[in-house]
Amino acid sequence: MATIITVSDVTDYYELAEAEKKLSIEQELNRIAQEMHDSAGHTFTMISSLAKIANCEIVKESPDMAKISESLADIDGLSRSGVTQLRCSINNLREDEFMTTVTKAIQTVIDAVRGVEIDFCPQGIEDERYAFCIRSVYDNVRETVTNAMRYSEADRIDIIAKFLGEKLEIYILDNGRGCDSIKENNGLRGIRQRTEALGGTVRFMSVRGEGFTTIMSIPIKEDKK
Repeated sequence: MATIITVSDVTDYYELAEAEKKLSIEQELNRIAQEMHDSAGHTFTMISSLAKIANCEIVKESPDMAKISESLADIDGLSRSGVTQLRCSINNLREDEFMTTVTKAIQTVIDAVRGVEIDFCPQGIEDERYAFCIRSVYDNVRETVTNAMRYSEADRIDIIAKFLGEKLEIYILDNGRGCDSIKENNGLRGIRQRTEALGGTVRFMSVRGEGFTTIMSIPIKEDKK
């Protein structure tokens, strides 16, 4: 028996294929846009911070040329890294040598920061069960630190990562100017979406004059055998 395919069936098939193609393209464009917002935003904020440090030193009566040179070298390094990150975002390629543990990923963000004191306190024992959320934690911490430097005028940030067995909790607190109300823009919305995609929750809290706090809670997926 032969199967009869009507014109209507063929039309529906191609319409469905076209819709799926458009959705795939839209999802990829959204991914690239989010990646570029996160990576470029972080890089440019770091460069701006380093430029301010260098400028403050230059206007002194006796500028520390070694400090200025160090800042310029860091700016050059960040600029090169930024170009690489943009290329990686577009090509969906990543340099993930630091993506081996949550702790190392957070420390990588901290090591790139200049001009703000950051205290990082990991608590508990990290093991392979937390590996599934390393990339999202890195992106979320990077975005949160960037926001603190860009908007809050903070000069200190405290980061606490609690490895609790059944879940991972991350607290990020800055001593910036805070705000009366919180509007979830692209950055905060990205943090929420990444966290909820892992089955977790995120809370943003702030009081004017008392800084900004981000709390992320990500449940650990037990390996059922």
